[in-house]
Amino acid sequence: MNYKTPGVYVEEEAKFPPSVAQVETAIPAFIGYTEKGTQNKPTRISSMLEFEELFGKAYAETFAVAFKEGAATAVQPKVSDFKMYYAMQMYFANGGGPCYIVSVGDYDDDVTVGTIATQQGTLLYGLELLKKEDEPTLIVFPDLQDRVASAADVDAAKAILATAKKNEILATASKVAAQVVADAVNNAADVELAQTVVQAATTVTDAVTDAQVAAEALAEVAAVTFNQEIEAATEVAARSAAKAVADAVVESKLAGAILADIKEAANSVAQNFENDLITATSITSDANEELDNTKKIDASSSEPLVINAIKNTYSLYDSALDQAESMKDRFVIIDVLGDDATFRNKVTSTGLKYGAAYYPNLKTILTYTFKEDKVAVMGASGATTLAELKLKNSELYNQAKAAIESKKVVLAPSSTMAGVYAKVDSTSG
Repeated sequence: MNYKTPGVYVEEEAKFPPSVAQVETAIPAFIGYTEKGTQNKPTRISSMLEFEELFGKAYAETFAVAFKEGAATAVQPKVSDFKMYYAMQMYFANGGGPCYIVSVGDYDDDVTVGTIATQQGTLLYGLELLKKEDEPTLIVFPDLQDRVASAADVDAAKAILATAKKNEILATASKVAAQVVADAVNNAADVELAQTVVQAATTVTDAVTDAQVAAEALAEVAAVTFNQEIEAATEVAARSAAKAVADAVVESKLAGAILADIKEAANSVAQNFENDLITATSITSDANEELDNTKKIDASSSEPLVINAIKNTYSLYDSALDQAESMKDRFVIIDVLGDDATFRNKVTSTGLKYGAAYYPNLKTILTYTFKEDKVAVMGASGATTLAELKLKNSELYNQAKAAIESKKVVLAPSSTMAGVYAKVDSTSG
């Protein structure tokens, strides 16, 4: 006690502790999918380290890196639905403390909303499990983020497909041109080999023409404009591939190799370009699949099946709001899925005072998790994966890794806001 004037004061010492103990009232429960799989019970944790020990790490995303004229470009043809790990990173980074994790499945499962509360492996089942816990006061669903697509999401998927198709066009040109030179080597006698290779490498007009015809067909299928820029790039790619085979032949001759070794060197380089084309085709297939999947959940679609799927997704928020209203001790942090118009149309007005919605998604400073042996590489010293490139060329490896890490995690705001709620609660009460 501070005494501001002279006098006699009586202080009473408390014999008992305060009758009401201070407790945290912003305790989120995150319901979703984790690496280490189904526990089907709300589990209390207090740190990111504890989360990793119990539930594992992030899902390893699909990436491919293409090298063109010394520059590395990363393509992410598909983005997984599993966002729990990144959500926890943002939660703790923004002041979050103790929370609950309800893991309803692992990365081998599909993110499923569910329509029956007792159906295991669904988010609705996780919500049902939460009824038995008294401490959680906030409800968050990190993995719902990509269940409804906006028009911008569809445009982004189209752009990724266009990039994949352009890479396939260039890979087609390179493969054709490289094979022209390799064939010239295979058909040549030793005495005329050098002249034959030089001639083949400098006159790949037919190869470029063949590649451009194939590219035009690819472009038409993908609705990619085959303009002068792509046409010029196709020719550059073809001539570069032809030169790469010729250089391999010249290098092997300087090393004193016999004719069989020289032919093997040429065929080896040509095979590298064949592998690049196989990889590029696979990436295009993934990008096509992602675009199709995005269209199936496009909020602007008028297709009945799409509308029902979106309604089913938002029904989970309705169920959470109903639980919050019924129990009177919890609150739902809602992500606006698709766009604001879809949100207003799909979320019922019942129980809205027990929830808050946040929009738009956040481009974070987090980087996606990936496995180096699963990252496809095109146009880099014969390496087909990032793991191989690491052993062959450290400079190109660092370029490729930097290109991948430039792709930042885009995350719905609910987990970040849960961290802010928890921080305000612990510091201000």
